[in-house]
Amino acid sequence: LAAYVGDLSGVPQAEVGAAGRGESASSSTAGWRGQEEPTSEAWVVFLWGGLSPRDQQSQLLYAEVIRTLAHSVRATGSLAGREFVVFAVGPLLPIVEHELRADGLLVRRLRPEEALPAWRPARATANLSSWFSDRGLAPVFAQLAAWALVDFGRVVVLDADTLMLERCDELFNLGRVAFAASPETHLAQHVVSRTGEHSKSFLLNAAVMSLRPNPRVLDSMKDSLARAEFRWAVEALGLFRMPTFQGLVDQFLLDKSRRHGFASWDASGRFKGCVRGGANGPHDPGSIMGEAELHGTDHCFLPLDYNFYVDVPHLMQATFNFIESQGAAWEEAETLRSNGKGHLLNATIRWLREVGMLRDKPKIIHFPGTLRKPWQRWASIARGPWDELWWSAHGEMCRASAAPCRIFRVMGPRAEK
Repeated sequence: LAAYVGDLSGVPQAEVGAAGRGESASSSTAGWRGQEEPTSEAWVVFLWGGLSPRDQQSQLLYAEVIRTLAHSVRATGSLAGREFVVFAVGPLLPIVEHELRADGLLVRRLRPEEALPAWRPARATANLSSWFSDRGLAPVFAQLAAWALVDFGRVVVLDADTLMLERCDELFNLGRVAFAASPETHLAQHVVSRTGEHSKSFLLNAAVMSLRPNPRVLDSMKDSLARAEFRWAVEALGLFRMPTFQGLVDQFLLDKSRRHGFASWDASGRFKGCVRGGANGPHDPGSIMGEAELHGTDHCFLPLDYNFYVDVPHLMQATFNFIESQGAAWEEAETLRSNGKGHLLNATIRWLREVGMLRDKPKIIHFPGTLRKPWQRWASIARGPWDELWWSAHGEMCRASAAPCRIFRVMGPRAEK
């Protein structure tokens, strides 16, 4: 981290001050949402704080990453008339908060009642608590606080390791749908629901989530966590059986809500509805379930246009899914593979479009994985085309921002910020 942001000499060590909007207000609800809904909208991202010098270096790094993401949102026109909210989880350096605000971002401190505590199962082989304790934080599922943003009618939560390439206003135009996110194409899961149905579905990926804020969702989630079978289902989805935010939300929605297929919009961006039969996986094209048929607690998949994984493992998994889908045409797929990666990847993209997983071209790209971030590839020889898109957006942000930039890249014999 020090290679990216330098040392911390001269940087104040105080905690972030209280900021953001007023106390969350509860509302009477029909289903999960109240009768009177605000019309304002926001993009939301989470920034983890901490007390140690390493954590504070991480803050400086990820604050700059978030500023790059916010710049990409603004550059596409998707920020017009909307706020960009940065949730501070734990103490932030004052300089970090100042630089975020200098770029026009709202900084809001996480309140204890807006999240739920994480737990460590007795049979787990990893220790989640150490990640939090190293930062002086209590283990929590902080991203649940997005449901507490009741000043907004809808929010779209983005992971910091995403980048917007095209305007995405339609993510705020989902009618009564309570939640939408893209599928995690790595893994299918058995549906465990209150109805006792046994089917399979793709996991949800939480990097891009469109949701309607409602604090009663947290109350309902607390009730679910009181059930041992629900906690077991969440644990079963985690690496080394550690519960994750993604697994928690996925199981909660399967248990409390109807899952549909991909959301669909017309050419003008008007919401048409969601594909039927999404509970059996997003590959089923089905027919469109119109807005009048959707309930206020339903959730849908988002096409991969809005969460396009650009890391090698996900791209390779997509080609595997394509080959597996061919069935009797397996030999044809093997021929494509023998002709080179380019032929196979192009065929995979065509297939993703045929089954509706990809509508057009990526609008938001995602860099998942601990060691697969573009800012970790500061040398030009290590960067691919997707990384260059991030570095280009970062350079534009630095030229436009009044705040300093610390991440640099090596351009041949010289370094460029």
